Amino acid sequence: MATLVDRNGKVLVRVRKGGVTRSKTFPNKTAARAWAERLEAEISKAGYTGKVDVRSVTVADMIDKYKAEIAPDKPHGRSKEFSINLIRDRLGRVRLGNLTSRKVIEFADARAKEGAGPVTVAADIAYLGGMLRIARAVWQWDLSDQIIPDALEALRLRGLVGKSNQRDRRITAEEEKTLLAYFKSKNNWSVPMADMTLFLIDTAMRVSEATRITWDDLNREDKTILIRDRKHPTEKIGNNTEVPLLGRSYEIAALQPQSSERIFPYNPKTVGTYWRIACKKCGIEDLRLHDLRHEGISRLFEAGYSIPQVRLVSGHRDVNMLMRYTQLKAKDLHRVPVPVLET
Repeated sequence: MATLVDRNGKVLVRVRKGGVTRSKTFPNKTAARAWAERLEAEISKAGYTGKVDVRSVTVADMIDKYKAEIAPDKPHGRSKEFSINLIRDRLGRVRLGNLTSRKVIEFADARAKEGAGPVTVAADIAYLGGMLRIARAVWQWDLSDQIIPDALEALRLRGLVGKSNQRDRRITAEEEKTLLAYFKSKNNWSVPMADMTLFLIDTAMRVSEATRITWDDLNREDKTILIRDRKHPTEKIGNNTEVPLLGRSYEIAALQPQSSERIFPYNPKTVGTYWRIACKKCGIEDLRLHDLRHEGISRLFEAGYSIPQVRLVSGHRDVNMLMRYTQLKAKDLHRVPVPVLET
């Protein structure tokens, strides 16, 4: 049974069925009812009757069920797809009744011996843990909730899993000048890399976002653009965000040829390839295309924008993650005018 509650102009819907309870907030009742009906149908189809004995079910069975029932509503990127398929290949025959922290550790050991770093191994195990959590919470499968935590504790002590190092690499004025000159000399390239570089800096967008925005979503009056399905830890579909086109970015976008529904109708991989070629030709080391997002966010703070204003541009929900992207250095503050206090 679904319950709808009006809350601060939005609608909270709560579904209780077959021992499963889930809730979600929507902008209107139509969307809320549609989600509730879909979820109730999924619960009925799965035949929830409380905890399910899955000792004979394999990891491959779980992954296949996840792909069929969960993944369509929660699409993921290539790296997660690769990881999930790898887990299925390596652990697929293991019955869930025999899945232990020891087997997860053995999987991690094998990945490390193949050359996978701590961040990659941690991501693999996180994806496996995510599917196990869904199996327990959504499908009511009778599974231990300590398999992944126990494995991670042991792997952390051995240094086989860890977080990525925080980068503080920023493009220098000389590097920017050199790269722009090189890009402008490449008239035969399929991507206008000079425009793309400046656009990525001034908008702090990911290249996958910049190459997805459309003319229909460009607001010429307000100088804003709608980024559809923006990256988000949990809501990848429907996370549409309107952002301002600051600095040079609006004029750069407006001057692009309208030969496609997309403003920058290019493959992100091609953009990345051109970037690496240019850095190599220009003798620029350890400068990644994604560093331009860091650069854009840092410049906004240096220009005096507040945290809420920068979040509106960058799309960050988590302030701590936003600050990780901010690469302010002591010497950079000399660029910012210091306010004079009147006495």
